[in-house]
Amino acid sequence: MKKNYLEIFDSFIDDVLADKGNKIYPKTITKLVENVAEDLESSKLYYFDEGEVEKVLKIMSTFPMTKGSYTQMTFGECILDWQVFFLGCIYGFKKKSDNTRRYRNALLLISRKNGKSALASAVMVYNFLFDKEGAAECYSVANNSEQARIVFQTAQAMLNRLTERSQAIKNVVEIRKYRIDKKNDSEAVCKYLASNSSTLDGLGASLTVFDETHAYSDESMVNVMRSGSGHRKQPLMLFVTTAGFVLEGLLHNMYKVSKDVMFGYAEDDTMFPMIWELDTDDDYNDTKTWIKANPAARAGIVSM
Repeated sequence: MKKNYLEIFDSFIDDVLADKGNKIYPKTITKLVENVAEDLESSKLYYFDEGEVEKVLKIMSTFPMTKGSYTQMTFGECILDWQVFFLGCIYGFKKKSDNTRRYRNALLLISRKNGKSALASAVMVYNFLFDKEGAAECYSVANNSEQARIVFQTAQAMLNRLTERSQAIKNVVEIRKYRIDKKNDSEAVCKYLASNSSTLDGLGASLTVFDETHAYSDESMVNVMRSGSGHRKQPLMLFVTTAGFVLEGLLHNMYKVSKDVMFGYAEDDTMFPMIWELDTDDDYNDTKTWIKANPAARAGIVSM
């Protein structure tokens, strides 16, 4: 059955705003949704491209899942309402001035086993093949090669299965062990990279997925990747992570800045932060509160 993604998008907003007292959704999600609802209603600088959202999610919905009990399903069959909202905002909000995407940086902080790697991999496949970016460069980056490979290998597996189903895609992509190329665009590449910033100079990323951002001790890798994408019209840096213990690292700084932006203490219209966490006044020993950091639990996917 085909899904109406705009209805799911709107329903998620309604559900969050109806959660009085933040029993299901944390305050960070409530504030994020309130900000989005306000922008949808009255933004003077941005508009929401419903057609683009429908197109992106319909294409992503065909991507095959690659792990565990979901391997016989597609991303569209497994997609959760919060993922529709997240992707809808990333791809849907555009500048009125030039029609490029508003958000250039997106933070997804969420507990394990909530679908962050599948989402990041779907973004990688879409941006590499379907984003109409000439010489697309899509990178999965992490502190070490083993971690950096996770998102890349999931995207690689998605593409392998897509080539089995689509001759058109098979004619375009060349899937190798350590990288993916386009046969019709010699400068396009999709690959994974470890965090040695000296090897990253000269790259021109159209998409960078930073996996497990909590493990980064500083911003050097981010700064190198950002400087290399300066010539792109609408580059995206996607930070996906669980909480970590590097209290003065990159995630700590991003978390603080994101909340300042979210609650109006700072301005950055290019940043979209989705933070799933328990609220400070929650009882961490009360398992009923854990759903705030595990949104997939509402769909029965995460064991509480």
